[in-house]
Amino acid sequence: MLLATSCGGAVPDQDCVGCPSQTDLEMAQYDELAARLDTNRKEFVSHRYSYQHAIGQQLFFLDFPGFDPRLHRFDAVTETRLDYAFSIGSGDQFNYRASDTLVVTAQRDGDKVTYSAYDASRSSSLIAAVDLPAPGDEQRWWAYAVTGGSVYVVTMEPDGGGTWLNRWTPGGAVEKLFTLEQATGQPTLGLFLDFDVDGDLMLFIEGGRLWRMPISTGRATWTRNATEISGSVGFEEDRVIWEAPGGLYSYVVETHSLTKISEDIQRSTYQLNATYSRVHLYVNDFWRWGDWLVYGGSGGIFAYNLKTGTVAPVLLEPHDGPLRIVYRYPVVLTDGTMFVTGLESTSGSVGADGPIWRVDLREVLE
Repeated sequence: MLLATSCGGAVPDQDCVGCPSQTDLEMAQYDELAARLDTNRKEFVSHRYSYQHAIGQQLFFLDFPGFDPRLHRFDAVTETRLDYAFSIGSGDQFNYRASDTLVVTAQRDGDKVTYSAYDASRSSSLIAAVDLPAPGDEQRWWAYAVTGGSVYVVTMEPDGGGTWLNRWTPGGAVEKLFTLEQATGQPTLGLFLDFDVDGDLMLFIEGGRLWRMPISTGRATWTRNATEISGSVGFEEDRVIWEAPGGLYSYVVETHSLTKISEDIQRSTYQLNATYSRVHLYVNDFWRWGDWLVYGGSGGIFAYNLKTGTVAPVLLEPHDGPLRIVYRYPVVLTDGTMFVTGLESTSGSVGADGPIWRVDLREVLE
């Protein structure tokens, strides 16, 4: 039998005066991992900036020098920043949609809505604008989406004329494609909420249901969501992921199967340690990068591998100290560069703003 004559054993003896407890050791392990992960982050912009959104290798983000926002773009390929000089709206009516080639914004003026398309590579170069009749209710403008060089707008015809998907190539005329009633096979639709388009693929929400549709086919498939969408929706050719009350869900296109990713994360074998056994559980936000799903856990940013079911920490929030940091709104470029806001506060509550941090996920996950 080997007897320990001091407090130097790997397993702390709870009867040893001055020895660290198991909790102390696990807190130290957390701090060590947090510090190591912090070496992967670099401050991208200060707390003045927010609303980051990734499109390919471009990051769009805003600042609010006054009541009206200003739009900016960072190109990760050339490592250059572009500050746009055109307006994207005033106050709470600001809006824009972007692709790698276009930035589009909508402005209502009386009984018409003007959609203005700008060259995404220049600070203020209007390509074309088009006017559409304004919605008849309290809606400010028709929902719209941008992909490549095309702008899609969903309009509703009066007197039961249908919910139409329209396509506009700036410089040309607006083209009516088909109704969403035809696409879904529903004689009438529920309340239309929003949609997005990526290439030929369209996702839209109506009546609480989430639909997936290749535009070229004009045929939509319900993703089988049982509860209404309560947050973000992400989609690629193989899978649709969304936030709903109770967790994070996924619809796999090939098998038409519905899974609850937040439960898959909970069932994973990952555990930082016994003291911090739940910090990796899904809480909010997500962004897909290849097979990895980056998300907000209760103790920081984590990543879940959709193929292997493994979980990996990306950034951990400090559990002690005068500065509280809560990481929110992660987005990831095609090359694996993540941008995430670190909300900061010295009062103990969740901060209202904070810098946007930059992390190379290839260094963390591969």
